[in-house]
Amino acid sequence: MERERHPLEVFTQALDQLEARRTVAVAPPSPATETTAETVEDTLGRERAEFAPVAANDLDTFVNATIELDRERWRVASLGRIREVVFGAQDGILSTVALVTSVAVALDSQTAVLVAGLAAAGTISMATGAYLGSRAEQDVQRAEIARKAQEIEEKPAEELAELVVIYQREGRSFEEARRMADEIAEDKELWLRTLVEKELGISPDETSNPMKDAAAMGLSFLLAASVPIIPHILLTGTAAISGSVTGALVALFVLGSLKGRLVQKSPILQGLEILG
Repeated sequence: MERERHPLEVFTQALDQLEARRTVAVAPPSPATETTAETVEDTLGRERAEFAPVAANDLDTFVNATIELDRERWRVASLGRIREVVFGAQDGILSTVALVTSVAVALDSQTAVLVAGLAAAGTISMATGAYLGSRAEQDVQRAEIARKAQEIEEKPAEELAELVVIYQREGRSFEEARRMADEIAEDKELWLRTLVEKELGISPDETSNPMKDAAAMGLSFLLAASVPIIPHILLTGTAAISGSVTGALVALFVLGSLKGRLVQKSPILQGLEILG
């Protein structure tokens, strides 16, 4: 709610300025003023001068409001990348600690443990997997949007009926729903965007980025995988194994706590969830 306070102020200001602009535009002439060509021209000139700063402020406010909308959309998209971070870090910690501990117990050789741990780093595999998965998701969404656009061209009556039903499900009467659907259907691009969002449940504006998803996954895996390896660089024997396992458990709890702070949930409970 606190985060939405600023956008609310921006849009309230925009509405106030639009109302002021409408008031200026429809203001009736004074009855005491003599209506002559010269008087009308003077009045129009004066109103243009008064209206100019209002129009400029409208534009500035509209730009600020648009920026605010875009910022919110990209902020949520960035937060969605926490999936790759948690997945990559958790897999990096668990797979690496299991491997280096097994090798350390079996061979009792620090060199063998380090070689196994470094060779098993799946940074490239995890990053490419995230990239290909994100691309596949994009391809599916693009195909669905294209299919919906084709349906609007080939079966407009059916798609219009779907839009009416969607608005009825949102609580509007049939007359209201039909009127809104008719107005939206006058603009095919808006019609398509509305059906994509409300019927398919996806955004027509692509906010995912396969390269960023891959970078988040690969980097989180690499950093997390280093935690169980570091004790085997500094220590040997049982001390190294204990330090590696302890470090892995602590890292899992810290990962959950950071996620909890980010999503505004209990850091302790979120840490225990990932640790468990």
